[in-house]
Amino acid sequence: MTLRMLLLILALTPCLAGCESSNGQSREAGGDEAPKAEAKELVVPIIRDAAGLKQELAKLQGKVVVLNFWATWCPSCVEEFPTLIKLRDRYADQNVVLLTVSGDDEADLETKVKPFLKKQGITEHAVLIAVKDEVKFIDEFHHGWNGAYPSTFVYAANGKMVKLLEGEQKMEAFEAAVKQALAAP
Repeated sequence: MTLRMLLLILALTPCLAGCESSNGQSREAGGDEAPKAEAKELVVPIIRDAAGLKQELAKLQGKVVVLNFWATWCPSCVEEFPTLIKLRDRYADQNVVLLTVSGDDEADLETKVKPFLKKQGITEHAVLIAVKDEVKFIDEFHHGWNGAYPSTFVYAANGKMVKLLEGEQKMEAFEAAVKQALAAP
């Protein structure tokens, strides 16, 4: 190393000590940045029967629940999903939660379902149903439901269903159902 290079380094050292990191936060010389918090792992339980889904629903009693049956293979479901996210966000401070129920194949959980949910901003309250007898599941879950995707059930905080919305819906229909659930005794 030449004397000129050494003098240049020595001259610039005080300047470098006062520099900020690219995010605008000062760093002390020799200090490491604080480790970043890891993103919460999305857990998507596999539900095998209507009783299992009812148990997931019961865990949320005390909250208004918007339960949506959807699948990645269902274009209407995928199109409707951002509206559900907006609904969830709009009413989050009023104790309203979104429970998403995927009807995808169990084999697609890691490759299709979880990536889709993560992209949509889902970090909790997501399940996948993997039942052998769909007709039995539908009848045991709600005998008045035709099994269509997407379908959305809205429950009041007391656990009672207040609205079943079959097929793709607009925000107005979701909001009316949520307001009805919020007004329920």
